[in-house]
Amino acid sequence: MKDVKQKARDLYSISSEEITEVFSFNRITTAAYKTHFNVSNKIEANESDLEAYRKKILEHAKSLLYPSVIFKTSLIYGVAAFEVFLNKFLFILFEAEPRALKTSSKTMTYEEILSFKSFKLLKEKMINTVLHELFYKSIAEKITFVNKKFGFNLHFTEEKSTIFDTNINVPKLTEIFSLRNIVLHNNAIVNEVFLKNNKNNKYKLGEQLRFDAETTHEMIFYLFEVMTKLSYQILG
Repeated sequence: MKDVKQKARDLYSISSEEITEVFSFNRITTAAYKTHFNVSNKIEANESDLEAYRKKILEHAKSLLYPSVIFKTSLIYGVAAFEVFLNKFLFILFEAEPRALKTSSKTMTYEEILSFKSFKLLKEKMINTVLHELFYKSIAEKITFVNKKFGFNLHFTEEKSTIFDTNINVPKLTEIFSLRNIVLHNNAIVNEVFLKNNKNNKYKLGEQLRFDAETTHEMIFYLFEVMTKLSYQILG
């Protein structure tokens, strides 16, 4: 059976590949858009003024909408990849240290316990119950939970950090998840929930957010950075 370090190493490898795919999607799709736009401009030079104008309007619409879709999609998939990683990472931790489950508020009857054919299945059920509870908590609460529950040496600070240090900027992480949420559920328009969860931000209520390549890349890379910091609490 694989030990906890090997499982964490395998998970980190797989999750890193998924984040890399998000980077590739963002880069390749944006490049394809730019190529298409340049080709269209060359074609317009040989067409009538009316047709050229019509095509120019269509291309202008694409220039406003299409890149935004790329960046929003990249953010959504980047956060989703991180959430999958964190859920599996927590499962590995609980599996290796089942005593960490004992503080859970959930209880089971003898009948429920005896319905499982093995202790392994019972433990998996208990872990999944705790993970289900954590699912509804904020990313800040999840990171704090991991740090305290498993004795990680992560430091919550807004100071600039490197990928292999132990500093985690929780407000920055919270903002990334909040941005994903309003993209998914509020058409990328800043609402009161966003402002409540992100006290020190540059956005205004009702503002329609626009994402660019640099900002999106930075957010996804920070998710990868936090993923690395968590993993190396075991692997380091």
